Amino acid sequence: MANAPADLPAHVPKRRLCKRQNKPGTDAMNAEEDPEIMSDPCADVEIDGHFLTVDIYKSDIDARWILEVINEFGTSTVFDDLFLADGLAWQQFKKTVKDEALAAFLTKKEKRQLFH
Repeated sequence: MANAPADLPAHVPKRRLCKRQNKPGTDAMNAEEDPEIMSDPCADVEIDGHFLTVDIYKSDIDARWILEVINEFGTSTVFDDLFLADGLAWQQFKKTVKDEALAAFLTKKEKRQLFH
């Protein structure tokens, strides 16, 4: 993309959508093994009456930030690209919303449920 800001990747970042499954005891075990450091830009965002949770975090063993967006159905979208700063991750979230709107964070089934 010729118009991409210099601090964002020039390519379209890959994302993975997956259904979150909170199993008892799993979160506690993972927290002990790999503690997460949450970023200040984390937020709950409303788009056209639908809610997204934006989590930006890193582990204490890797300085790069992870961008994860969770929709109201509990589906998690994790960007494959890691970010050198939490602000860059937030900018990528805003850019994705601008370019693709809410649909970027929905599965095909969820899109049919909401828009048809």
